[in-house]
Amino acid sequence: MKVSDNPYIEYLKIDLDLYIYISDFKIENKQVKDLSYQALELVRNGNLTKAKENLLQAMQISKNDPILFNNLANIEYEQYEFKKAIEHYEKSLILSDSLYISAGMNLGKTYSLIGEKEKSQLIFDEILKKTNNDFLRGITYFEITRKHLDYGEINEAKTSNNS
Repeated sequence: MKVSDNPYIEYLKIDLDLYIYISDFKIENKQVKDLSYQALELVRNGNLTKAKENLLQAMQISKNDPILFNNLANIEYEQYEFKKAIEHYEKSLILSDSLYISAGMNLGKTYSLIGEKEKSQLIFDEILKKTNNDFLRGITYFEITRKHLDYGEINEAKTSNNS
């Protein structure tokens, strides 16, 4: 289910998870752009293995693209390869000079899932400091609330958006 009309960022809601994929609008190399687009289409159709192959092929051409690293990490997250996902979300943040909010949000969600709730909260706090976009702030508060619920912290979940 697509939950945003932004042509550059695609938020896919699958069950209770929200995945943030970045479209190829900033990719200049046509071959890389085509591979990235095909990968997103494959993700939408549930073919994660082929989507991952396309992204890895694109990354052979464009080795330092934060968009590709974020999208690859999303696939790894979906495939329960959390260590790899964290490495690629972090690489995306490094390549984008830590301003890449989507990768940060995905990284915070992944840290929460593997039990690193303090790291998760630090990342979510940084996102809230760096963006004034109400939609991105709302998604961040949603992830913080879900983190608290996952840990059974009901009172914290009730007040997580009162900052």
